[in-house]
Amino acid sequence: MAKKLQLRGGTTAEHSTFTGAVREVTVDTDKDTLVVHDGVVAGGKPVLSSTGGALTGALTTNSTFDGRDVATDGTKLDTVETNADVTDTTNVTAAGALMDSEVDADLKTLVLPASTTISTFGASLVDDATAAVALTTLGLTATTAELNYVDGVTSSIQTQLANINTDLLNDTTPQLGGNLDLNGNNITGTGTITATSFTGSGVGLTGVDPFPGGTKMVFVQASAPTGWTQDTTNNDKGLRVVSGSGGGTGGTHAFSSPPSTSHTHTGPSHTHSTPAHLHSHTLSAGAHTLSTAEMPSHSHSISRGYGTGTSVIKAGNSSGGSIGTSSTGGGGSHSHSLAGSISSGGASTSGAGGTGATGSAGPTAFAPQYVDVIVCTKD
Repeated sequence: MAKKLQLRGGTTAEHSTFTGAVREVTVDTDKDTLVVHDGVVAGGKPVLSSTGGALTGALTTNSTFDGRDVATDGTKLDTVETNADVTDTTNVTAAGALMDSEVDADLKTLVLPASTTISTFGASLVDDATAAVALTTLGLTATTAELNYVDGVTSSIQTQLANINTDLLNDTTPQLGGNLDLNGNNITGTGTITATSFTGSGVGLTGVDPFPGGTKMVFVQASAPTGWTQDTTNNDKGLRVVSGSGGGTGGTHAFSSPPSTSHTHTGPSHTHSTPAHLHSHTLSAGAHTLSTAEMPSHSHSISRGYGTGTSVIKAGNSSGGSIGTSSTGGGGSHSHSLAGSISSGGASTSGAGGTGATGSAGPTAFAPQYVDVIVCTKD
């Protein structure tokens, strides 16, 4: 039959006033641990259970705890200053970390998907302290001098960079596969941008010069626009359109001051002469019937004869006597129309001599309407 060993026991409070015999062992029923007594100290010495507990004395070992060398780690702890703040700038920098104030605000708010992971390769590349180490991680080989492009050392990396530089910067006909979004930035440099067309009004463009320096243009305004200088070489002149080369000048008087038209005509004493000549013509008079008024004054005599039962009066018959009439006719003038041709010939002389003058005293008014313009040269 098996035997059972049952030790005396009590609560922690009961043990605090109990002094057991030397080498006596009791059970603390609150802590479920053994208590070894020495016959002197009340409460005895509790044995540390597997679930842990508080030690009241020094703990020494010639081995390690949880794989750590307590003696070595203890030396490290001894060098930590009292109430040390390991989050100050000096300690954080010495640890190779960054203060919160040194972290960009965008990184602080950066949220990665829950499934985002950094591969071992990526983590190694981030941790690389130098470019040489990073090259090794990337599987590239290059010396420190080769990494410094300005040293002029030729390497495969430099060759690739030079090709990229040629393609992007020195290409005389670069092409884009889509729209170029400047994202609020500027295109700077020297050279010429050529395009078949530009979209937009150009109101927001600055520094764009569509006219080369020295270009001259006419402006209908009081003063030269910005970027232009008024050319005062010519003044009070008209503009002449030519089919040949432009830029020439000419004329003898100002536009607003035409020359006076006052003048005098003079000539030397002279004689007008014509050769001697005769006029001959053949004309025919038109028919005309004289009226009574146009006839000369005249009278008629009437002869009278006698017969049986009648009296016959006959003009010009003297038988039986005659009877005179009163005078009639006005004796007025009359005219005939003529038709025919005239020819001349022969010689004679006529003319006049002496001097004379004729002309006007004042100028003729010349005031065409106009618009004032100015000629300006592009700066």
